[in-house]
Amino acid sequence: MCVARILQQNCVQCHHAGGIAPFSLEDITEVKDRAKTIRRVIEQGQMPPWFAAPVAEGAQNPWANDCSLSARDKADLLAWLSSADRPIGNPADAPAPLKFTDEWSIGKPDLILQLPNPFDIKAEGFMPYQFAVTETKLTEDKWVTAYEIMPSVREVVHHVIVQVHEKGSTARARDEGAGGFWAVYVPGNARQIYPAGFARKLPAGSTVSFQIHYTPNGKAVKEQMRMGLVFAKTPPQQEVKTFAVSNNRIAIPPGASAHVETQSRHVTFDIPITSFMAHMHVRGKAFKYEVTSADGKTETLLDIPRYDFNWQLRYNLKQPRLIPRGSTLKVTAIYDNSSENKANPNPAKLVKWGSQTHEEMMIGFFEYFTPVSSAEAAMPLSAESEEALRARVVALFGALRAGDIAQCIELSDPAAVKKHGKDKAEQFFKSISDRARLAKLAAGDHAIKSITAGNDGKTARVEIQVRVGGQWRPPSTDVWALVGSAWCYQETLPK
Repeated sequence: MCVARILQQNCVQCHHAGGIAPFSLEDITEVKDRAKTIRRVIEQGQMPPWFAAPVAEGAQNPWANDCSLSARDKADLLAWLSSADRPIGNPADAPAPLKFTDEWSIGKPDLILQLPNPFDIKAEGFMPYQFAVTETKLTEDKWVTAYEIMPSVREVVHHVIVQVHEKGSTARARDEGAGGFWAVYVPGNARQIYPAGFARKLPAGSTVSFQIHYTPNGKAVKEQMRMGLVFAKTPPQQEVKTFAVSNNRIAIPPGASAHVETQSRHVTFDIPITSFMAHMHVRGKAFKYEVTSADGKTETLLDIPRYDFNWQLRYNLKQPRLIPRGSTLKVTAIYDNSSENKANPNPAKLVKWGSQTHEEMMIGFFEYFTPVSSAEAAMPLSAESEEALRARVVALFGALRAGDIAQCIELSDPAAVKKHGKDKAEQFFKSISDRARLAKLAAGDHAIKSITAGNDGKTARVEIQVRVGGQWRPPSTDVWALVGSAWCYQETLPK
């Protein structure tokens, strides 16, 4: 047995001088001094931080970043920690020490984006989420093959959600990426390097927003994080994107120790999933991803039986998992709002959706990819995602033009169809089956634009943008009630 190898492979990446962990485990003296603590967190399954359910015996492990200890390494390490003398062995047999840099682990970035001003982090108490925007000043589109988010004071940064906003759009706080994210930072997950041929798009003239959760740790500091980006040398074949299945109507009763909330989305296009990330707050207890195929067979994609707010990990698949069109994705969250939950700020409170830690959220993130040539036809799933909604509406109107009323209903918001009734939905879609009626729809009460002739004289364009009280809101027309909370729709139609 080689304890040094086990610690290097599973602990030292975080537990080194200047690392995100509170103490180093690079030196044998440091390890011996904390032997009891190390043994306790390993026995309790708290460390290394990996919370997916164990893979069944004999089954292939699907996870590329599984950092849990193997049964053999766990037994060897616990045996050494429990021994009376904790022998060092022959130093010549020890692996070479790992080397760490204080700068970028992704290599030298092609672009570094920094918060425009530092945030003042108080020594104690509670801090609301902070929001900052910086300009890319890019004059052309760029493809990003790697990113790394580097806080200037790691100890006070709990997590960060990064969004990219195209030129001309308004950057604003967006509920912790309830519709997806462009980049994310959590302890132990500060960077992402994509495989060859894969990248995220950073449009020319875009702005980047940072939504930051700071946690005071006893000392007042100033924090001004940076994000480093590495650009592709050649155009990629696949664009990486993220969508979310979320439920903003959660209501967790006072004292409930295992309250269940669910949300489902119908899959209307084949979609290759590459990773998952669950997000709840301190009452989060467990989280599960499932898929039900068109023939009714249900399979668990990821089970997190013991969710930990302090370690919101990505779960990266070794191979993409194709979710076929016609399937249904479902996420299930379990919350502990009882006094038994030591992190619970108020067990007597009815808890609803909100971005602050004393409130709750329920978001299941999915990372996927789509061919660059058809990136605009991205997976239309999340009712909270502007991009995804637009794609779903495009598909819906295509079905409408083709006279496929059954497909129109299938592409509509299931909750809205249930509320209005399938017969009413069918009748409604039949009543707007020509372009003239689509033009009337586009010019409804809250629409700014309607159908206009294309430059080629052969096409017409429907553009609907809704703004109510200075913010984007869904239109109130019947069709949007059926489609869901659409913010923007744009499509080219045959004349």
